[in-house]
Amino acid sequence: MTRNQLTLWIATAAVLSRSAAGWAADSPRFDAVALHLQPDHEMLSLEQFSANGTHISRGSVDFVRVPMLSMIRSAYRVEEFQIRHESWLEAKYSGRATFPAERPADQVPDMLRAMLEERFGLRGHIEKRVVKVWLLEQAPGGAKLAEPSGKPLGIPGMPVGWSQVAPGQAKRRGNANPDIEWLVMSKGTMRTFCILLSKEAKRPVLDRTGLTGEYDVNVEVANAYPRKIPPPSMTPPVAVILDPPLVLGPALKKLGLKFRESREAVEFMIIDAVPSLTPK
Repeated sequence: MTRNQLTLWIATAAVLSRSAAGWAADSPRFDAVALHLQPDHEMLSLEQFSANGTHISRGSVDFVRVPMLSMIRSAYRVEEFQIRHESWLEAKYSGRATFPAERPADQVPDMLRAMLEERFGLRGHIEKRVVKVWLLEQAPGGAKLAEPSGKPLGIPGMPVGWSQVAPGQAKRRGNANPDIEWLVMSKGTMRTFCILLSKEAKRPVLDRTGLTGEYDVNVEVANAYPRKIPPPSMTPPVAVILDPPLVLGPALKKLGLKFRESREAVEFMIIDAVPSLTPK
């Protein structure tokens, strides 16, 4: 490295450092935080399970068994498939954080980020990487998607609180049959559907359908694990798949959609410093 290159590198690092410090100094913060780590294994009633999540109201945020992964997703505005899975991301927290009542709720992600960095010691950044992806496209003949009903959707044979998917959400749902599951989306966009597919396909799924509306999806899929069925590419596996994805190809065909494999630049959340599991 030449002297000029070294000088440029130091100057750039200083600018980035000042920028990060400036964000930390200027970003909104919670007034008070009281969080505690939940036990690893808990038996929950249906009511307790239904209460899980982050609940934002005027001047406060209530955390009920919220995984570290969910807090990071909200704080950095990324999706689950953009974060490399580590066991510590499964740690769950309950408690409350407060902030001035006049502060808008859309600042909660920034307050979460400040909390994670200052109280847990998390350090991370967003970085683009070229990776293998599935491109979701319309199949010949076009998409066959249902118009949105605007109502929560569920699956047969399951209690309402467990199976329903609220408008704007997309989730995988199952029942007592280990071989069959459902991909359910209520009044969601194709971006929302691709986020769900990214989790199931074990790689990023990017929308190339050209569809801009909102749709309902409630499609049955075979669970790959019991039958050792190949992944979405339908290429037979060369080794035992310990955690195979759902067989998405036939389900997509029912919806008039298909996958095409490609390599694309995708943003990922890179963890620079693993946080302490116990907040300060």
